[in-house]
Amino acid sequence: MKSTFQITKRAFTLIELLVVIAIIAILAAILFPVFARARENARRAACQSNLKQIGLGIIQYSQDYDELMIPLTSGSMQWQATLQPYIKSNQVFSCPSNTSKATVINSPEIMCHYKANGNYASGAGTGFNFVRTMDQNGTSLAALVAPSQSLMVSEDISTRQQGNSYSVSSGSAGTDFQSHLGMTNFLFADGHVKAMKPSATNKNGVNMWAADPSVTPPSQLANMLIGRDGSLT
Repeated sequence: MKSTFQITKRAFTLIELLVVIAIIAILAAILFPVFARARENARRAACQSNLKQIGLGIIQYSQDYDELMIPLTSGSMQWQATLQPYIKSNQVFSCPSNTSKATVINSPEIMCHYKANGNYASGAGTGFNFVRTMDQNGTSLAALVAPSQSLMVSEDISTRQQGNSYSVSSGSAGTDFQSHLGMTNFLFADGHVKAMKPSATNKNGVNMWAADPSVTPPSQLANMLIGRDGSLT
């Protein structure tokens, strides 16, 4: 006598399916922000690499020009274009997190994602009433009292073609920092790059915007930097 076995297939109930979907949704809610932070950390690292290459180019320029820092403009060229023979790359001036399409004045092939820390004419109209590292008249390396504490270049998210140095005002050359998880990348005169909050560049008596960090900045600058911290979300 032959025996037969009947195999019954049990389907998922609606409750079981809902539980599985809920678990997947919870895992996605946990993991997606982690992935987003990982991607942004990678973009921040790429931006820091850009700034390090820019720093090397500026240092090489200063060695060729009697230890003078690169000026903000050379004739009709902005400092980014003047630096091209030393960097040989337009991509270096493009931050992967910056969605602005603004380009450098007279150089539409170069993105305006990085700005220099310099005055065009004795701080006129910029809110910086002291010598900076990349002033138009050419700051001497000897004037940099503490290169590891003096800023050269940082990031900017302005969406219009404009001047290529930072000012305190919110006008055409205002200061709007790029955010990398609440921080901005800063290139220093000794070539190192660090992610910091804007207010940290003027703290505990150290004014990192000056060639001499002991110089007291105007309250206008201090207030602007504190205000910009809140915009880096």
